[in-house]
Amino acid sequence: MIKETCLSDKKGTIPKGDLVFDISGLGKGRQPISSLAPSRVLLEDWNKDLIRWKEYVERYFQQLYQDQKARSHLEEIISLSMERDVWLVGLEKDYPCQRFLLKQIIEKVLYERKVIASMEDYSEQYRKFKNMTKSQAIKMKKSGLSPIPTPRLPE
Repeated sequence: MIKETCLSDKKGTIPKGDLVFDISGLGKGRQPISSLAPSRVLLEDWNKDLIRWKEYVERYFQQLYQDQKARSHLEEIISLSMERDVWLVGLEKDYPCQRFLLKQIIEKVLYERKVIASMEDYSEQYRKFKNMTKSQAIKMKKSGLSPIPTPRLPE
């Protein structure tokens, strides 16, 4: 099964023995720490408010599609999640974050392969954020007007 959490919740959320894929972005050396992490340029454009979420999503999906290593890594995660719990870890606590995009892709494949009976629906979150820049999304969340909370596992 595919699951997700953020870096700040990682320690108390993920059971020992589960697989973890950190797709949070750039490591200390300013290099991608995973082939599934967004490119440095994409992250910079998002962090500098040069693009809206819609463009981020389009460019991120294009990045995944064009990178053979990313596609192989994605297929590996899909295969592993058919056998055990696999966690995608991102930086942001809630949507928008690329881990939700990857989770959506993985769940779609698992659903089509009849491994899972249903998929998480992020279409409402996407619709609310698609025309926002990062700072606009942060402002919305801080104001308490955050659309639809991200589903969390019961504690």
